[in-house]
Amino acid sequence: MILLKISNSSEVVAAKVGKFLEFLTPDSVDVSAVEDQVIKKMVENLAAEGLKG
Repeated sequence: MILLKISNSSEVVAAKVGKFLEFLTPDSVDVSAVEDQVIKKMVENLAAEGLKG
């Protein structure tokens, strides 16, 4: 099991979509969006190494 704690999700979202749009979204949405992208990239990278799961 891998446990990640993302503590700067709002900053990541602000960098991608702008500070104004980040201000309009709740923090829980920011965290969820960043978690989804992190998991997606991890799956892609692990699959590239030949791992399945």
